[in-house]
Amino acid sequence: MYELVDSNSSESLAYLDLAWPEGVQEKYSQPVAVLIDEDQKTLEIANKAEYRCFTTADEFKQYIKSEIFGSNNNGQ
Repeated sequence: MYELVDSNSSESLAYLDLAWPEGVQEKYSQPVAVLIDEDQKTLEIANKAEYRCFTTADEFKQYIKSEIFGSNNNGQ
């Protein structure tokens, strides 16, 4: 669990199930969060904080395969 905090006020904004605030590849990819069974408000807060959000494990796995590893749907 990752606590998303307002950088100006240090106020707790939301708790994210899994998060990579510096990107899965630190400094080379955008912030990413996996939000399973979270409410719409949490998703909106994470999006506003510029996180790329995934609501299923399959979506996240596909992101890793295509964006991080650079393979297509056929695993190539």
